[in-house]
Amino acid sequence: MAKKRRARDKERGKNWLRYLIWIGSAAAILSLILPIFAVSTPKPTPVPSPTRPPAKKAAIVDQIAVSRPSPEFISTASAYLRNAGFEVDVYQGQDITVEFYRTLPAKGYKWIVLRTHSTNEVAETELPGNPVYLFTGEHHSKDRYIREQLSLQIIRSKLLYEDSPWFFAIGPEFIRRSMVGRFDDTLIIISGCQSLNTLDLAKAFVERGASAVVGWDDWVDLAHNDRATLYLLFALSVERLTIKEAVEETMAQVGPDPTYESVLTYYPPERGHETLWTIAP
Repeated sequence: MAKKRRARDKERGKNWLRYLIWIGSAAAILSLILPIFAVSTPKPTPVPSPTRPPAKKAAIVDQIAVSRPSPEFISTASAYLRNAGFEVDVYQGQDITVEFYRTLPAKGYKWIVLRTHSTNEVAETELPGNPVYLFTGEHHSKDRYIREQLSLQIIRSKLLYEDSPWFFAIGPEFIRRSMVGRFDDTLIIISGCQSLNTLDLAKAFVERGASAVVGWDDWVDLAHNDRATLYLLFALSVERLTIKEAVEETMAQVGPDPTYESVLTYYPPERGHETLWTIAP
C-alpha cells in the first residue's frame, strides 16, 4: 500500500510540474503576442468636438460723445446689432484718435456705425473736390502726424460752437494711404453731417473693401440724426430689409431733416439689394 501511495504522489508531482510548465509557457507566449496585437490593432479615430463659427463683430464709434453723449442711442443701437447676431464693441469720445482710425480696418468688424461729426466744410482753405472729413476725439497739435497733415490726409477742424477746441479730422486720402487692413464685407453707416455730400469719402471706404456706405447728403440736426439712424438699424437688423429698402423706409417713417431737408443715401448704388446677411453671411 505504501508503494502505491508513493507512486500516486509521484505521479501527482509530475502532473503539477507539467501544469506549472504549461502555465509558464502560456504566459510567455501571451507576453509576446499581446504587444504585437496592441501595435497592429488600429486605435479608434477621435471624433472632433463640434466648433462654433466665430461670431461676427460690429463696432459703434461714437465720436459725438466728446460733446453730446447719448447712452440711449448706444443702448438701443447695441441691442439692434446683437439682435442681428453681432458681438458689439463700443468706442467713445477721446478713444477715437487718428491711430484708432488707422487700425480700424484690421479689427475685423463687419458692421460699423460711425456716430461722428463730419463735413466737407471744415477746411480753412477750400480743397479740390470738397472732400468730407470725419472728426476724431483727439485734440489737434501741429507737431503730430506731420506727414499726414502736410499731405492733407488729416486736417484740423472744430465743432460749430464758439469755444470748441480744434480736433484732428481724417479724410479720404487717409483712408486710402494710411489705414492698415481692409474693410472686406463690411457695411459702414456714417451717422454725421454731409457724410455723403460728396462721394470721395465713401469711395475711399469702398476701395478699401467696404461693401456699402450709408450717410447723409447734407447737414442734419443731431436729434434727427440719432432718431433716423436708430430706425435704419432697426430696418436692417430686425426687419432684415435690403440697404435700399431700409434707407427708403427710414426716410418714409422718420423723414428728411426738417431744417436742412437732408436725406439718407448710400454708395455704391448697385449694392442697394444687399442685406446684412448677404454682405456678411
